[in-house]
Amino acid sequence: MPARPIKIVIVNDEPLALEFLGGIIQPAFKCAVITFESVRAALADLLSAPPDLLITDDKMPAITGKLLCHALLKENARYPIIVDSPLEDTQAWVKELAVRGLNVSLLCAPRNPESVLRAIEAVLNINAGKSKF
Repeated sequence: MPARPIKIVIVNDEPLALEFLGGIIQPAFKCAVITFESVRAALADLLSAPPDLLITDDKMPAITGKLLCHALLKENARYPIIVDSPLEDTQAWVKELAVRGLNVSLLCAPRNPESVLRAIEAVLNINAGKSKF
């Protein structure tokens, strides 16, 4: 059976953040990167076709990353989730959801390409450039 590329979903209401993350992740891991500015659209995709990894912002209009993660906890999501946030209060709810069984971790901003790649390598247990299952 041929290996499939890793699927990484990124949710962020800022187009520049999506461009930044997608631009460093896709070439490093040779993966499928799917981006969403809308949490509602992302949630529909996540529930229909779970990714290998979700990267989400916390503070977004209407539905926050926190609410998205709570919804995924209720759906028993098993894939890793990285919350990309510079906010101190984010750390508390990320820890609380991790204790409750969600596979979630925090990537503290300010971030740089190396910190993003290291975070992905850690949660997926792979090295950049070796992204096939």
